[in-house]
Amino acid sequence: MKHTKFQGVYTSTSERTIETAKLLLGERGTQLIHEENLREISLGEWEGPTHEEIKVSHAQHFQHFWESPHLYEPAGGETFQQLMKRAATVLDKIVHQPLEGNVLIVTHAVMLKAI
Repeated sequence: MKHTKFQGVYTSTSERTIETAKLLLGERGTQLIHEENLREISLGEWEGPTHEEIKVSHAQHFQHFWESPHLYEPAGGETFQQLMKRAATVLDKIVHQPLEGNVLIVTHAVMLKAI
């Protein structure tokens, strides 16, 4: 990617993805487009506790999250189906932008899997 010119760089609104995009771009100066719909899956009550704590408090849900996503039911968060819909919406938006050439998307693990 070092020598690739990007006409658009989309990031989630997370500082982590914004900083990663800046590192990837280096001195190219391409404008970043912050896109809320590229944010990571919302984990609801799981935001904050460690994996080990969640394994104890939500054992079956935790197993479904990692091994059977179609069975995962979030505790106040987002389902995989909701995330997939959000991913499709944001990709459709990006594809229909009036940019020609390479586009870089910097986002999170579960969103990348959805894409």
